[in-house]
Amino acid sequence: MRKSKPLYSGVVFAEEFVATTDVDLLWDSRAKIRLASTGDDTDFAGIMALLKRADRSFEIVENTPFRAANEDGFMVDLIRQTPNPPWKVEPNRFFENDLIATDIWNMKWLLSAPRVEQTVICENGRPARMVVPDPRAFALFKLWLSSSNEREPIKKRRDLHQAAAVFALVEQYLPQFPLSRAALKMFPAEIAQSMPVGTR
Repeated sequence: MRKSKPLYSGVVFAEEFVATTDVDLLWDSRAKIRLASTGDDTDFAGIMALLKRADRSFEIVENTPFRAANEDGFMVDLIRQTPNPPWKVEPNRFFENDLIATDIWNMKWLLSAPRVEQTVICENGRPARMVVPDPRAFALFKLWLSSSNEREPIKKRRDLHQAAAVFALVEQYLPQFPLSRAALKMFPAEIAQSMPVGTR
């Protein structure tokens, strides 16, 4: 019997769910990182060099060393989990004159979640390797953000919509990720309990 080929599909989110003028780069400073470069290594100097290859107008924002912005106002922030204990010395940048990561206390939830690796196709047709947190962890984190007093009010509504959209995506199209609280034990119990339990 001939083996059937696996089927692949994609989902497109409504623009209002994903429209944003910033992106956060989450760095696990506990692990070593390797950045690949073609050509002369002297032309390579960390995150800022990568950003400038995409858009020459990117510059580090004055008095905000963890953020770079381009001439259109698009921002890129480098973030990491607050060291434990907080006074522990851990790397906070890749090279001199590069972005300096800012500490956020609850990034440990996403860093402890299983990672998903996938090759995606960019708008220019080139493949790119993406490494992201478990989609259930991302959705639960967004759900928590939507009710956090630390979050800007204007972003809370989008957080809630993004959480609902990803939970629905997982429930309908990703059977390999059952919606069970046991799968998200890296979150505090009171947060994990807010996740909608799947019907599969």
